[in-house]
Amino acid sequence: MACMVVRDQLMATHPSFTAAALALRVFGVGLNLAIILAELGWFRIMTVAPLLEYWPFKGCFIVYVGLSQMASCLQMDEANIAGFADAVSYTLIGCGVVYTVSGILCIQMVLEWRRQKRKAYKDNVQELQELENRRTELKQLID
Repeated sequence: MACMVVRDQLMATHPSFTAAALALRVFGVGLNLAIILAELGWFRIMTVAPLLEYWPFKGCFIVYVGLSQMASCLQMDEANIAGFADAVSYTLIGCGVVYTVSGILCIQMVLEWRRQKRKAYKDNVQELQELENRRTELKQLID
């Protein structure tokens, strides 16, 4: 009942404001809250959406929220609110791109570290085998 009253008041003051735009904005607010809770590491959001723990996925999600907010703000008539909404949308998109790129670069660094560690392990095993062979040769020379 209260939602209908709010919708009717919005339709009376802003004729271009449709129910779809209202639903998209409410959905956007919910997604923005999900982003904030994911940033804070809230346990329940992480159990529901475990991919938000990884930066590339979180970045894609933030870009999606920014784009959906931009799409919902395209129908605004008021220039001052539209400018603010565009700034927020572009900021979300920029943050999402930074998260995605940083996550990909971080993954590359971790993969390179693991390759180096594996190579060092193989080198150490080979050196140990050479030392064992040398030890057996020296034992044979002593006996």
